[in-house]
Amino acid sequence: MGNGQSYGSCYEVKDCNSFNYMAGYDCTDEQKAETFGLSVMHIPEAEYAVVQLKGPVPDCIHQGWKYVMDTFFPEQGYRHAGTPDFEIYKEGDMYDKNYNMELWVPIIKE
Repeated sequence: MGNGQSYGSCYEVKDCNSFNYMAGYDCTDEQKAETFGLSVMHIPEAEYAVVQLKGPVPDCIHQGWKYVMDTFFPEQGYRHAGTPDFEIYKEGDMYDKNYNMELWVPIIKE
């Protein structure tokens, strides 16, 4: 159905404490996915801040969001665009101190 790339996506974010999360895979055959009862999400094209993360999950994700909220947004004059953000998970042990992944945050200039 796809290339096996795994993602995590936060969407319908109301505030930092209220959002939906979907774990998923890249999908090239939507009809086949739907026959298996899977939901399909389309991520709109956007400008993204891409944060390289290193360390065990979920700690590295929390550190990445702290950087985005406390440093990147105020220093660069951007804010969250309000569309889904996502994490790209790479092969390897997600609990290893050397695990690498990416956080993609949709942004717009203030």
